[in-house]
Amino acid sequence: MRRAWMLSLAGILLLAAGCGAAQPNRPVSRGTQTGMRPVTVTISPDTSVRLEVPAAWRARRVGVGDTSGTAFQDAKDPSEQVDVVSTGCVGCMQDKEGRWDVQSLFGSPDVHWTSVSGSLLHGRFIDRSHSDPFKAAGQRRDPFVARGIATILPVPTSLAVEVEVWAPAGVSRRVLAAVRVQPAATEAGIAQLVRWSRLHELYAVTWPTDLAYASQPPQQIYLLPKGFRIPAVLQNWPPKRFRPIALVDDPPTEIGTGTGTLWNQMQTSIYWLKPASSAALPPAGANLGLAASQAAVLTVPPGHLFAVPWPSATEPHRTIFLASVGFAMPTVITAWPPANFRIVAVYPMTAAHEAPELQYAVRPLTPAPGVSIPRP
Repeated sequence: MRRAWMLSLAGILLLAAGCGAAQPNRPVSRGTQTGMRPVTVTISPDTSVRLEVPAAWRARRVGVGDTSGTAFQDAKDPSEQVDVVSTGCVGCMQDKEGRWDVQSLFGSPDVHWTSVSGSLLHGRFIDRSHSDPFKAAGQRRDPFVARGIATILPVPTSLAVEVEVWAPAGVSRRVLAAVRVQPAATEAGIAQLVRWSRLHELYAVTWPTDLAYASQPPQQIYLLPKGFRIPAVLQNWPPKRFRPIALVDDPPTEIGTGTGTLWNQMQTSIYWLKPASSAALPPAGANLGLAASQAAVLTVPPGHLFAVPWPSATEPHRTIFLASVGFAMPTVITAWPPANFRIVAVYPMTAAHEAPELQYAVRPLTPAPGVSIPRP
């Protein structure tokens, strides 16, 4: 946002509104003499900000570095302005331990926090920098002291917004009183999670990652992939993107060693394929020349194993297993927030009790070495 730390700021909602008293002998703002009008600024598909600005002020697009948004400005006095801007950088929202902390937003001694919530997600501050980068060109020092509210919204996508008023105290109070952050629903319902899981698209990361040292109940951060698609259809036979490795007549029994436990655990690492009309499988009695043992299946690493049903009247559970060629689904999170996923919900791990099918249908992701998953 403004200043160096703002240029790298990701995933926060920062609401800064207000100002201190005007300089001595400064005229009263025209904003206090005119009516206020409500405005809504859309920050993202998930979040918008409602507020009121002086009726005569007009909007314009503004931006500095990776920060952009809308400013409402008094055309007759450009020192009076309301900024509504957004950006994103998770590291600027976290403390040294990787926890969300609104006090991490500013690195400037000009910013003083007047109150912070117990969750560290919300706070009020005063900004005495007298430096609004979105003012008219040539204005080096703003005559006002800004007061603000900061709020971190970690999901579904970390977002940063600044709504800051540079004006006399009367205008500041009126704008601040009307500011409302309106996030869209950030939690996908359990039923929706189940639908995604049946499409083999639902992933999850457990927080904290080391449950042995957890001091709070563990949670599941649910994610949907973006930028890649899981193959769900077998386009041709013989398959061009896959290598057939085994033919198992009854996987739940043979791979599950009689109890089905191992087979159930493997459901999160098997991608099921449905043959397309152009990929008619061989006749039921054909000899595919594949191993009839589960050993070949168990040696395929997670993310590479695919399967296609090949039932017959006598073997209703018979399955052809395939290994992908030049293709693997992710099993590791290499950065946070994850570039290839979007967060759709956060639930306690006990939520799976409401939908037992989630227990084996969600594909687990583990953090790579050095990757910190912050508290949801």
